[in-house]
Amino acid sequence: MKFSIVINSFNQSNTIERTIISVLNQEVEKEVIVIDAGSTDGSVEIINKYANYLDVIIFNPGTDLGQSHAINQGFANSTGSILCWINSDDWFEKDGLSQIVSYFQDNKNPLTWVIASCNLWNETKKEVFSVRSVNHVDLGIILEYGSMFWIPQQSTFWRRELFELCGPLVVSDHVTMDVELFMRFSAISKPILSKEIVSSYSFHDQSKGSVFRKESFISQNKLRLKYARAFKPFFVAQKLNEKNIPVHFSRAVRSDLQRYVKHLRG
Repeated sequence: MKFSIVINSFNQSNTIERTIISVLNQEVEKEVIVIDAGSTDGSVEIINKYANYLDVIIFNPGTDLGQSHAINQGFANSTGSILCWINSDDWFEKDGLSQIVSYFQDNKNPLTWVIASCNLWNETKKEVFSVRSVNHVDLGIILEYGSMFWIPQQSTFWRRELFELCGPLVVSDHVTMDVELFMRFSAISKPILSKEIVSSYSFHDQSKGSVFRKESFISQNKLRLKYARAFKPFFVAQKLNEKNIPVHFSRAVRSDLQRYVKHLRG
């Protein structure tokens, strides 16, 4: 069983070495694929420093179409049976991936995917301020993605067959590409949930979650509109009440609006 780990990079020289080292130190069978979108801050030099230990390096100066495109490129150049990606400001905890192996060994279903837990890291204070774990997932909860519910992408892993069926990432989506992918996963496969802390998610002033608040709010609600319609037959198949779809949708939008207004007010 081989993990294909894609690291997408763009001008994060302060953190990418930490990310690369954390991936290389994972004691599982793996291949490491780094995609850089034309960094000019020293990231390229750091990547090249580890070139002998990386399986694939792709530099895209001037031709990159965004993060989703880069991640898709990474998976297109991968050969492993278990896929994941990690951003160049996040990292895997020691032996993080070793804690995931058994879930795939024990579940041979080609549509298996696993959501583990992650530390939430304050990059300014250099400390963990919370732990993110997912306790329950169904299609109704997925429609509330981004309000009171979210999946830690850096602690989520899936079989290649699931990605080939549901992927690739939508190239035009630069903010909520993981949300849409996990929505598609959820329609056909229930994830395995783990309390194991596999990764750390870095919060800082330049992270996408901080910089693109408005774009994220708009994109998430466009996805809800799209999948509120698409999920109807899957609700029935999964023995959920489709009449609850508007309830999930309105509750999520209301929560998002409250959070966004709070953000604007500072």
